[in-house]
Amino acid sequence: MSYAKLLEGLKEINPDKEIVYSLCEWGKTQPHNWGMKMADSWRILNDITFSVGADGDPGKAPWSSGYTEGVANQYNKAVIMDEFAGLEKGWNDPDMMVIGMNGINSAQNRTHMAMWCMMNSPLMLGLDLRRVEKGDELYKIIANEELIKLNQDELGIQAKRVYCSLLEDDFDTEYVTNNDRVDILAKPLSDGSVAISFINLSPEQKSEGYHISAWEIIQGIGDKLPAADKFADADRYQVRDLWSGEISENDDGIFSADRLDAYENITIRVTAL
Repeated sequence: MSYAKLLEGLKEINPDKEIVYSLCEWGKTQPHNWGMKMADSWRILNDITFSVGADGDPGKAPWSSGYTEGVANQYNKAVIMDEFAGLEKGWNDPDMMVIGMNGINSAQNRTHMAMWCMMNSPLMLGLDLRRVEKGDELYKIIANEELIKLNQDELGIQAKRVYCSLLEDDFDTEYVTNNDRVDILAKPLSDGSVAISFINLSPEQKSEGYHISAWEIIQGIGDKLPAADKFADADRYQVRDLWSGEISENDDGIFSADRLDAYENITIRVTAL
């Protein structure tokens, strides 16, 4: 049975019921090219392969693998699919989130959450919520309101990769599978702010220092950013760290991550003042 036929049948059963319709054929027929005709989201690759848990067993999942089963593998494809997603299209789905499972450490949990929020991916948890206590480490990750706001922003625009440490150009289109790298993502927001995420995919600390300027951001996403000129020409910016909540000001229009621990991210919201 086709996805279109199934949807038709569901609507016949209850024409007034709103349906969130998610396709899963594991990206085999490039659903990002046709899924928008009927669906709200589409899986882009095979599953993140995890071992199902049980009471007292959180399950197990990989950060990366030799094939497509890991968190980073899913990200590597989804991050260059931004042009296929949006309010009038639908959403790229790099599978459910494996935050809190064995095999995924604290830094990976945070970066997993930041990636999915920046990419407007569906936030479907595979985590047994009975393991979560309000205020504990897992809670602070999955209930981070500032990150969730990025995922749910009214513009509905997926972040674009505007820098990759392994590339000289074509940052937003080149499919990179080597995880020994740092990416910088920029996401336009409905209030004219920009979310920026510095992401270290590797198991090694990166201390080279990574920088992106307001001008470079505008070159990447300016056509989708409300009041792009204001952002580009501002004398000062407010910078909010979306993990710590710390707020600072920037007066040179260059946004930096001097050090990124293994698998870690720094994700900020930048607003022109």
